[in-house]
Amino acid sequence: MAKRYNFVADIPSSSNPDKLYRIKMDEIGNLTCNCPIWIYNRRGNRTCKHTDIVQNSGFLNGTAKLFIINGRWGNKSPFVCNNYPDKCDDCEIRFKCYTETNPELSNEEYMRMKH
Repeated sequence: MAKRYNFVADIPSSSNPDKLYRIKMDEIGNLTCNCPIWIYNRRGNRTCKHTDIVQNSGFLNGTAKLFIINGRWGNKSPFVCNNYPDKCDDCEIRFKCYTETNPELSNEEYMRMKH
């Protein structure tokens, strides 16, 4: 029987703002990524900086929310909001946070966040 994977997040490439790497989790909790470092196992432990971001953020256990920030010059970068879910009532972008799985924020929206 084939493994089943669930979508976790899309993390932007640090070198190419138009490229997103997809993080998925299998049924036993292993993270996968479609970046070359993960695919060719260059670290030797089947991880990459994209899986590290997800693993170390608190995102998987529901204590943080992962956002993608669209910068002024077209660059995209991940941002983990550690105020989620306790301080959401005071945040100006809470609607976007609640309604989108992996929200992308403009630089202006990011600056309005209470972090």
